[in-house]
Amino acid sequence: MEKETAKKLMKKMKKLKTWTEAIYVNPVSYRVNNKLYYAGGFRKENETVATAYMTLDGEEVKAEAYEAQPHLSTFGDISNNIHAGGDDRSKVDTTYFTVPLAVSLKTDQEEVKKGFEAYNKLWDLHQRYVQVYLEFKDYYENDVLVREEITISDVRKTQKTAAWINMYQYGTLKILVEKNNQIKAYVAYLESTDAWDKMTKDQRTFIKGVTETKEKLQENLEDLGLIEDEDEEKMLQLNYEYAIKLNEEQMIGQQQYIRYPK
Repeated sequence: MEKETAKKLMKKMKKLKTWTEAIYVNPVSYRVNNKLYYAGGFRKENETVATAYMTLDGEEVKAEAYEAQPHLSTFGDISNNIHAGGDDRSKVDTTYFTVPLAVSLKTDQEEVKKGFEAYNKLWDLHQRYVQVYLEFKDYYENDVLVREEITISDVRKTQKTAAWINMYQYGTLKILVEKNNQIKAYVAYLESTDAWDKMTKDQRTFIKGVTETKEKLQENLEDLGLIEDEDEEKMLQLNYEYAIKLNEEQMIGQQQYIRYPK
C-alpha cells in the first residue's frame, strides 16, 4: 500500500477510535461501483473490537461498504490464519523427521514397523502442508500485495488453501490419535539404537513429544469439525463448499461490529 494511501486511511481511522484503542488498516481493497474499499480495525488488548470500511474514491456509501465487508473480512481473517499456522510449520526443523526415518529398522516387531510407516506419513503430510503454505505466501506477497486489490476469485483461492491445510492437519491428527501406540513403539525402538544418542536434544524431544497428550490430540481432531470421506478430493470439496457457507454466515454476524459507515 502506498504511504499516501495508508496515511489518508489512518487519518479517517483516528477520527473514529477511542483513546484506549489501537488501529490498523489492511493492505488490500475490494472494488464496489468502481470505488476501492479498505478494511480497518479497532483493537483493544490485541483483540479487534470494531471495524470500518472506507474508500478514498468519494464518500462512503453504507450499501457499498456492506457489500465489500464479507469479501475483505473473509480474505483477511483466513489469510491471517494461514500465515500464522504456516509460519510455525515452515520453521519446524526437517531433521526431526529425516534423521529418525534414516535409521535402519532391524526388527521383526510389527508395531514398530507400523509406527515407522505412520511417522513417514506424518513427514509426507508435513511437507505437503508447508508446500501449500509457501505457494500461498508467494501468491500473497508477489501477487495480491502488488495488486492491492482482491476479487471474489482471491477469496475463493484463500478458502481453498485453508481447506487443504485443514485436510493436512486432519490427516496429521488422525494418525497421531489412531497410530499413537505404534508410534510409541517406534520411538522406543529408536531409543534402543546407537543412532538415538547421536541425535540432538531437540530432535529427541520432538520425536518423543509427538505421541504425548493423546486426549488433547483427539480433542483437536474433533474441534476441526471436518466432513469426513475416504476419497480425499471429495472430502476437500465437501469441506470447501461448507466453509464458503459458514464464512458467509460468520461475516453477517460480524456486521454488528462495523463502526463505520453506519
